[in-house]
Amino acid sequence: SLQDDGIRVSAMYQSKIKTMDGSKPLELANHVGPDTVAFMASRSSTLTKQYEFVSKWSAKAFDIVQKLGKEKFIEGMAKSIEKNPKDLDGTPEENATRLVENILSRVERVFTKFDTVTRKRLCPTIEGQEIGIFVDMVRGPETWCADMKPSADPLALPLPAFVIGHSDSERLIEAGARYLDVINEALVSARETIVELASEEELEDAFFKLPAPERLEEGNDVSFRWSMLVDNFQADESLRTGTRVSENWLVMNFHDGQAKRLTKPSSQNDLFGPAKTTEPSALLAFMDNRVLMENAREWVDYGASFADEDPFDLSRFEAERDTLQFTETQMREAIDGIWTIAECFKGISLRTWEVPEGTASEMLLKFEDTGP
Repeated sequence: SLQDDGIRVSAMYQSKIKTMDGSKPLELANHVGPDTVAFMASRSSTLTKQYEFVSKWSAKAFDIVQKLGKEKFIEGMAKSIEKNPKDLDGTPEENATRLVENILSRVERVFTKFDTVTRKRLCPTIEGQEIGIFVDMVRGPETWCADMKPSADPLALPLPAFVIGHSDSERLIEAGARYLDVINEALVSARETIVELASEEELEDAFFKLPAPERLEEGNDVSFRWSMLVDNFQADESLRTGTRVSENWLVMNFHDGQAKRLTKPSSQNDLFGPAKTTEPSALLAFMDNRVLMENAREWVDYGASFADEDPFDLSRFEAERDTLQFTETQMREAIDGIWTIAECFKGISLRTWEVPEGTASEMLLKFEDTGP
């Protein structure tokens, strides 16, 4: 239906949502901040059952691959060994058989350990809890990476974060440590397998072992951070892949400040009002185009200020490129008209909830004329 502020679409389904719990409000809606550009949250009611289903059929698929594809794998591996012979005992077929069996055995062992950690530690901890995805516009320094030229004002990056409720922080932290061990075992196994077909020098940088994360404690919160973005891409120090475990929430993120913000309720985004945070919901989602356009315009202005040069130092790339040259004034004039139209769209929200007759859903697209 058409309304003064946009378009509202409502729907009713004569069936219940079996995989989501819509009996109470979603607390994560209270964690939406003024700089949140996108958000989605729900509460699973059958997480363990869903995982057991996936695990069961993954195991069956692996068995089928072994039965139907093992011989083909051995045949292909034998041809590869025959074309690139190494100092190995036995025929190419014998070595290929041994190598393929080792690969399948190691894959099965890794997946078995992963399954054990998930069943015994992760699923019991997050069963019945909320799961949310946030995209925040996080304002940073003058430069987000070494190749970026300084901006007049700090620019914001859209950074995703995953937030999961939990009931036992110690068990969750232990599960994370076990997952890291499983990943490293997989990497080591892969390296040991392939070393028979390549020299140690060729494999020196091909595989690596994930380092233990830096552990920081702040009150009741525990953070684990990796510096791979900083070390490998010369990113700003605040851009670190990590997790933060608070009393009730697990946050997986790319920015320290964002993780700290998401573990606690914050000032509510006012686009759709506070009602959605107090009503029982199975699913809540929205995209705030106001926040997106405001921050995107800052990046456009930043790029326009370097109209006669490249805002990133890409001189190390020597490949020639055909580039259209515009002055800063020409770029701004070309963008202003498009921007005025795009800013009329304020955002979109979605809510799904349970009703006695089944399931109800409502979507709202908000518009506002910003022209003269």
